[in-house]
Amino acid sequence: MRRAALLSLMIAALGLSQVLENGVLNIPSWGSAFLTYPVTSPANGFTFGPTHFTWFQLIIVVISGLLSLGVYLLVSRTLLGKAMRAVSEDRIAAALMGINVDLVIAVVFFIGGALAGAAAVMTGVYYGQINYLMGWTVGLEAFTAAVLGGIGNIGGAVLGGVVLGIAQSVGTGWFGAEWALVVTFVVLVLLLWLRPTGILGERVARRM
Repeated sequence: MRRAALLSLMIAALGLSQVLENGVLNIPSWGSAFLTYPVTSPANGFTFGPTHFTWFQLIIVVISGLLSLGVYLLVSRTLLGKAMRAVSEDRIAAALMGINVDLVIAVVFFIGGALAGAAAVMTGVYYGQINYLMGWTVGLEAFTAAVLGGIGNIGGAVLGGVVLGIAQSVGTGWFGAEWALVVTFVVLVLLLWLRPTGILGERVARRM
């Protein structure tokens, strides 16, 4: 029953994402065209070896690191984080211990949405344009990075994102940018074949 409930939530989230995307698609002033993002990133930067980095790329790395650290400290060092871990482990037992399960779930969705919004802003500024479908590709890559690192492991998700980014950079350099998603799925399939729990994931026995 627990697995069925989780699966229904995932399917509902995917369905809602499709509703939002197609809703934006039908807004007359937006549509399917790429729109210029109103904020531009500075073009200057610095060179390290054969590679040139812009200052905004460095800013993205710093902001992403701080957000990841903040989420890690929230989950591992606070009472709210302890409640999150309890609810994810056993919602019924958490409720019996006095935890407001619905409130914890709402807070988690709020934090997830805020992080997604921050990622969307950085993506829009970095590429200089936005599109109604851009969230699907980025979300797919984020999910792949989480699976690579190990579901439920914050450090693993960060490591998975780094590994995926390096693999995509090397792969697109060899085969072209149109192969980016192919490289993503090849890395995912290979890693799940060799290590199904992810890079930092652990095998945990769960009671049925």
